[in-house]
Amino acid sequence: MNALPLTIDGATGVPLTEQIVSQIESMIRSRRVLAGAKLPSIRQLAAEQRISRFPVIEAYDRLASRTDSAEARLGLLRRQSRRRARCRRQHLRSASRESNQILQQLNYPGETLKLSSGFIPEAWRDVDGLTQAIRQASRMDVSSVIDYAIPHGDVNLRQQVTMRLNTLGIDADLPNVLITSGASQALDLIVRYMLKPGNTVFVEDSGYYTCSAS
Repeated sequence: MNALPLTIDGATGVPLTEQIVSQIESMIRSRRVLAGAKLPSIRQLAAEQRISRFPVIEAYDRLASRTDSAEARLGLLRRQSRRRARCRRQHLRSASRESNQILQQLNYPGETLKLSSGFIPEAWRDVDGLTQAIRQASRMDVSSVIDYAIPHGDVNLRQQVTMRLNTLGIDADLPNVLITSGASQALDLIVRYMLKPGNTVFVEDSGYYTCSAS
């Protein structure tokens, strides 16, 4: 469709969305925009009026629910449905690729360390040694096998970490030392603590799939 003859004025005090809705609705009701006609795309209308796309998006959403003309309303909803379906297909394809990547990491055999994951190759795993250590721990301290640990982590390990940090010149004390299950959990906690919604973060590409999925 050609450019809509809208008059948008940001100095009137009337929200841009309201101006767009009222003028387009008036055109539809007065038959200046015929039933079945396609409205300009969000990007096109925003460029024509030299405004942000956000008021146009909101205006189109309101028009989709307020228009009386069945044909005009159907035209709006049909365009939105195609866009949403396309986004959904893209999301499903991306999720499928990500799932396959995770499965490849989990099932990766051989003796070569794959740097794109945090998994140790099967041949590197000392199964006999781990089995013996688990048996010894179960005989000496059953509670360490079946009981839940405290959220901060094992006290003895935290003490060793504290001592190591102090030797490096880092002033750390035991209550402020936390043991995580891995680097991903540590990074997640740091991000949650230090960042706020809307902050911009630069990450390395490519990184671990767990980080890119988050």
